[in-house]
Amino acid sequence: AKQKDQEAAKEFSLLNHPELLGRVLRIKFDQVRAQEYKKEGRRRLKDVQEADKALEVVFQEVKRIHTALDKLRNPEEYVEPEPEPPKVEEPPPPVKPVKAAAKGKKGKVPEPEP
Repeated sequence: AKQKDQEAAKEFSLLNHPELLGRVLRIKFDQVRAQEYKKEGRRRLKDVQEADKALEVVFQEVKRIHTALDKLRNPEEYVEPEPEPPKVEEPPPPVKPVKAAAKGKKGKVPEPEP
């Protein structure tokens, strides 16, 4: 029976079953299209992030120019705003390695407490 199944598998061809061939091709097409959409999404996200960085630089420059203009127009009324503290991103806490089970308890699973 096993040999008969192997022979039948060798004789099987998708070309003889157009409805199956169509389904297989559609699935493969959808997979490739999804991969391409993913790549395009990553590329666009990167472009947006770069544009955000450039925009932030421009906003800082505009803020600096407005501050200088305020000082020139009203030097006696101008109050120096407190500078914002620089934003420092904290690194994520280090992940502690999981220690091996204590000696003598190898292979045992602790039972949950009721």
